[in-house]
Amino acid sequence: MKLYQILVLSCSLFYMSGVDAQTTPKDTVSDQTPNKTQSKSPAQDKQKSQAQDKQKSQTQDKQKSQAQDGKAKVAKQAIGSNAKQAIGSNAKQAAQNKDQKAAEKQANKVTIGQERRLPNDRVPVRQRAMSRDGSTGLHEVKSADVGPQGTLRFGIQVSGFSSEEFLTLGTKERFSRGDFSLSYTPISFLEVYANTRSLSYTNPLGAPSYVQGQGDLKLGAKVGRFWGSLGAGLSLATQLFSDPEGGAWETEATSFEINALFTADLTKRESAIPFRFLLDVQFTKENSEALTDSLAQEPSLIQEWGYQSGRYDRLMLNFGIEVPTEYISPFIEYHIGTPFLVEMPRMGQYSRIFAFESVPHFMAGGLRVFPRADLAIELGGTLGLSDAPFTGVPATPPWTIWGGVSYTLDPRPEIVEREIKIEAPPPPKVEPKPLGALLPLVVVDAVDQKVIEGATLTFKDADLSPQYSDTNGRFVGYRLAPKKYIIEVSADGYLSKKVRLGIKKDQAERKARLKLKRDPQQKLAHFTVSLKLNAKEEVNQARFELSFIGPEAHKTTLSASTPFDKNLLPGDYVLLINDAEGRSYHELITLGSGGEGVREITLDMIKGREESASASASKGKAKSSNSQALKGSTKWVKYNLKRKYLATKRSITFNGESSKLTKSGKRIVTGLAKFLDSETRIQKIVLMIHTHSRGDLKADKRLGYQRGRTIKKLLVSKGVDASRVSIFSYGSEKSLDSNLTRRGRQRNQRVFMRIKSVDL
Repeated sequence: MKLYQILVLSCSLFYMSGVDAQTTPKDTVSDQTPNKTQSKSPAQDKQKSQAQDKQKSQTQDKQKSQAQDGKAKVAKQAIGSNAKQAIGSNAKQAAQNKDQKAAEKQANKVTIGQERRLPNDRVPVRQRAMSRDGSTGLHEVKSADVGPQGTLRFGIQVSGFSSEEFLTLGTKERFSRGDFSLSYTPISFLEVYANTRSLSYTNPLGAPSYVQGQGDLKLGAKVGRFWGSLGAGLSLATQLFSDPEGGAWETEATSFEINALFTADLTKRESAIPFRFLLDVQFTKENSEALTDSLAQEPSLIQEWGYQSGRYDRLMLNFGIEVPTEYISPFIEYHIGTPFLVEMPRMGQYSRIFAFESVPHFMAGGLRVFPRADLAIELGGTLGLSDAPFTGVPATPPWTIWGGVSYTLDPRPEIVEREIKIEAPPPPKVEPKPLGALLPLVVVDAVDQKVIEGATLTFKDADLSPQYSDTNGRFVGYRLAPKKYIIEVSADGYLSKKVRLGIKKDQAERKARLKLKRDPQQKLAHFTVSLKLNAKEEVNQARFELSFIGPEAHKTTLSASTPFDKNLLPGDYVLLINDAEGRSYHELITLGSGGEGVREITLDMIKGREESASASASKGKAKSSNSQALKGSTKWVKYNLKRKYLATKRSITFNGESSKLTKSGKRIVTGLAKFLDSETRIQKIVLMIHTHSRGDLKADKRLGYQRGRTIKKLLVSKGVDASRVSIFSYGSEKSLDSNLTRRGRQRNQRVFMRIKSVDL
């Protein structure tokens, strides 16, 4: 029962109990009759009649009250029954939920891990340590970072130096300074900071020789924002100087600073690099000359340095580089400035001539150590690069050392996370299902049932690249999802055929045998290749691998006893014969419809040598010399001008799937260029480029054409006339082997040549 139903029943019960209390009679009426009989005067009869009426009325009220009591009792019983049912139903449901939770707890293993802090940007002191004046940055270079919102930082720093080569040469000078800084980030892009300093300076030549200043105060505010690892900001500050004679601040000496800040924090990148680059461009409106206005003469350098006063406005460029790591952060700084409108004649005591060596110019370097997350200890020093102090321009000490400590207080509460891992029981082992069904199709001739090599299989309703049948007429390559496919199979000299094949669920393979009918418009040509041996040549040394590539592809073993004898489809073929030593014989053959062709191959032709002396003698000297002039070989190529045969002894190769020649390919093409340059009877050759299949026939043909252009360009650069070379790209149309293996792809990528015209 729902919660609101229980509430309604409870209200009904309360209401019915109230009705029952209201209908209960307060007085009990007696219905006893009088024992004594009295005289019936009219008055008495009237009284008696009134009493009877009253008694009758009371009796009716009593019966009515009892009936209402009965109804109330029935209602109470019904409500009690419903309430009991509701309570029982809720208790039953609660018990079921409890059992279910117990079962889940028993099924799942619960592991409580250790507590850890969440990365809520708390106390990032390594990222945002204080500079000397309180602002976030390095020693004196401010950063565009303002710190996390709500954090408070304060620090103490002391510095000093002792020298005899600063303001007065040969005189021992001592200087010390102490700073207390405070900064706060009230909102995410704003930082306010304050700095107060005290200093002391001793120089025996000064009047007085000991100067002490206390209470100088700097107040500033900085806004900044980061975009990824790059940040920019702007800082405004005012410098208040205490009166040298004591008392309140010298208001007329108040100076102002404005800083443009740029920071590149490479630790904020996705692939963090521990480097920060800081640029701080500062302009100072200098009014501290008012501290020495009471002097009767130009202030000396000793007095200006003791009061830390200046005369001229100036522009400072401050650079910084920091290498933040987990526990230490080394950094370096470079500072250079230039004063404006310097008055050369106004020179006080001990002042040098104004030159570049007079401008503020120094380097600083330091190291920050983080013994704990919210504490930074800093040590470092500066090296002065200016040694000619001038009146009114802040002098640069020859060196300074400093040390300090800063603390970051983050009042935001820590967020502690407790990891609770629920380890589900290991899932039941399921036998992996195959990704799809193989489609091992076999393509054969419909008449003689011989397998057809080089047939093309195309998927009409699927985004799959074409496949080509191997030497056994088989297509094996893809695993196909369960559904129906429309497949078209075509081959040169045959009529194409479309079939619909269905792949069932959980089917491992779908075998099929496709029969193609020959195209009746094409007549076969008969071609024979035989091996001719000399008497001295042994038969067992004359077994070669023969490949016949064109509209049909055949591969067999050629020997003296087993010639190649086939009826072939008309067209252009490449005859390729390889021996055991890797040498080969190439020839381009054209078969016409219904024609015949015969070739006799000798060992000398395969090995690239001239015919033997005995064979030459039998044909006569004139014929032999003519044969030697028409065929032969060089280091790189073999040729037969009568048969228009031209081939390189080694394959021309390219880098990967690009059109760039390898070093070996360049040497072979260079050798071909030398041959063409010397053999002027060859008027024109055709480069026939083949590639392996990458799934896009147009792209394959485009790659083949680009490779042909690369070869032609190199031939032309070596002196071959461009009109003597033409290009034809087959792409992946005439594959020799499967493109699924590396060896097959290497065989399919090849360059053949044919002599198109020759002047004999």
